Amino acid sequence: MKQRYWTIAQGRSMVVLGAIVLSGCGVLLAHERLEWRERRSREAIVELYSLSDPDSLAEFTPNPAAPQTRSSIAPTTSFDHTTIEPISGFGRSPDLVLDTPISPPPQPVTASPEPADLALSSVDRFTLLSDTDRDGVISTKDLADRDQWHWSRGGFVPVNLDDDDRDGQPDALDRTIQDQTDDHDLATLRLLLPASIPDTAKLSLSIDAAARPYVNLFQRTARGWKWVDTGSDRPIVFSRDVVLGVEGRAFATGLAGDAEKSGAVRWDGRMTIEAIARDPVSRDPIALDRLQLRVTPWLMPPSFAPVETVYVTDIPATRRFATQLAAIVEPRGAALVRETIGTLWMQDTMELGYAQTPGGAGFATWQTMPVVLDGVRKNSPGVYAEDRFAKTLLAPNFSLLRVTTPRSLPEADRWLDWYGNLDVSPPVPGFPLGRVYYGRSVSSFHPDLINFLAAQELQAPAVELDTSWLHIRHVDEIIGFLPHPAGGSVATIVSPQAGLEVLMAWRDRGYGGESLTLPDGTVRTVDRLLADRDWVAHNQAIERDRLVVVRGQLRSEFGLSDDRIVTLPVVFDREGRAIWSNPVNSLWVNGVVVVGDPQLVSTANLGADLGANQNGGDPVRAAVVEAIAPLGLSVAFIDDGYYQLRSGNVHCATNTRRSAPVVPFWQLEGLRVFQGLR
Repeated sequence: MKQRYWTIAQGRSMVVLGAIVLSGCGVLLAHERLEWRERRSREAIVELYSLSDPDSLAEFTPNPAAPQTRSSIAPTTSFDHTTIEPISGFGRSPDLVLDTPISPPPQPVTASPEPADLALSSVDRFTLLSDTDRDGVISTKDLADRDQWHWSRGGFVPVNLDDDDRDGQPDALDRTIQDQTDDHDLATLRLLLPASIPDTAKLSLSIDAAARPYVNLFQRTARGWKWVDTGSDRPIVFSRDVVLGVEGRAFATGLAGDAEKSGAVRWDGRMTIEAIARDPVSRDPIALDRLQLRVTPWLMPPSFAPVETVYVTDIPATRRFATQLAAIVEPRGAALVRETIGTLWMQDTMELGYAQTPGGAGFATWQTMPVVLDGVRKNSPGVYAEDRFAKTLLAPNFSLLRVTTPRSLPEADRWLDWYGNLDVSPPVPGFPLGRVYYGRSVSSFHPDLINFLAAQELQAPAVELDTSWLHIRHVDEIIGFLPHPAGGSVATIVSPQAGLEVLMAWRDRGYGGESLTLPDGTVRTVDRLLADRDWVAHNQAIERDRLVVVRGQLRSEFGLSDDRIVTLPVVFDREGRAIWSNPVNSLWVNGVVVVGDPQLVSTANLGADLGANQNGGDPVRAAVVEAIAPLGLSVAFIDDGYYQLRSGNVHCATNTRRSAPVVPFWQLEGLRVFQGLR
């Protein structure tokens, strides 16, 4: 099979191919998990995420006893009014909806909030206040610089795209606040009136026209939260201390739900809210104040942030892979969620990010909300690529975001907008939250997504890497990142030259007659491959002409020195498909690197090896372990042969929910936006 796709008919037929004959436990650990190596790996996590105990993973892992079911079909009324119907042939009844446990409300990191500043009662002018200094409390410290928001000072507004009322769509799409469970999704504002404002004055609020479609404003009244019409001078309920709540309906440049139009939304996330007191008779303004706010940005956690949950498809053809994966990740404190809808390429269908906001219920110091970015893959004849799974994650305190819609692309670039082509680096100079990167071919990544990522600002500008020579054209096929035991990170990069050297060493040891199964299903011996001068030259040209540029970008755009760039061996056919499981396309889970086993690739997916295991040694596995071992990380090899035959590997097959940094972004040092550099 030459292309990455999944059809229902193939799903049924591949059940026959699920009879995999293997011995042993099925999970191949590359080498002993030496204590000092594991300790160094954990210390790297401790440094990045400020854990108090390097010997305990419990501080960044979920309760293993907690229910982890998250595989239910989405409600039939989804946020974009698309009817979700289960797929036949995957062992799921049309009316089956599994129980979805409700996540607890986001928890503040401080046990006791700072008390409100009593000096507010002495404010003697008409004043509209937010948490401008980001300490979680509205006080007199928020009086300065209220009308000009910038990254170093100014209030943030949460984007309320979770589903506290459980109606199957993000809460911000309506104009109601159901009860106190939704309070933490609002940023609190206060409008203070001096004695000079008469009780008969008419109070109104407005939001600038550019921001108004993307913001909801509410007033707290004796009967609960009341939506405020910010497009007119309709008066609100009079009070000398008006309490307001504001929520975002969209992140910058993106609108959620059925109101979105691809390419139509261009908003920087900032809003100006103006309060006016008018004379009750003449309706002339007698007092006015304004402040500027911004919706909080959507952020991506780096690839070696602590893993809480791993998502994988569990259908008959992938069950062995899922079972082996569970044996690796669950002992590392990560839950494994097995989805059964049939989204084979879990990495491509969604991007799991987060949003942080100061304030929240009880003026907590800050809160973090997981936000899943829904995929924009296009369903076409013969290619099943509908994005269903992200919608099943929508729940109280779990937000769902859609930025744009699928677009038409040239045939060769038809996978370019899938999220295996989108990632973020670990912290690098100027980007303590990491820097976004994606691949480019004849086309670039979806322009609406590029604009969306740029508008978040903290992880931008994105780095564009050339992936045009690859069959799938995804950036996760050429580079990845792992933690370094001394702190910081290393980049892994594919190396056809290293792959050729592995084959030559294999031949020189007398195994030139061993066979390799190529991505197109043909079989070649090692001798015959190396005798193909055009094929060898093709791989050398990839190294010389393509990857040397990528190496330069790792140095210039990510600030890495040459000793922080690790090459991993893989060779490609002329279509840009890896001949064995691509070790760069791997998964880091709390100290272990999960890599596809090169021995387990065959056209029948029956576990036949490559003939490389004489005397217990596989030259590809040995080279991968040799490259990664100095980082103090364990390597676990897993049977990803089913995915390899479809031009994907471990990273393509999985997705992860990772912990956000324990320090909120507005407290980080080194952000370029704070330094006025962008």
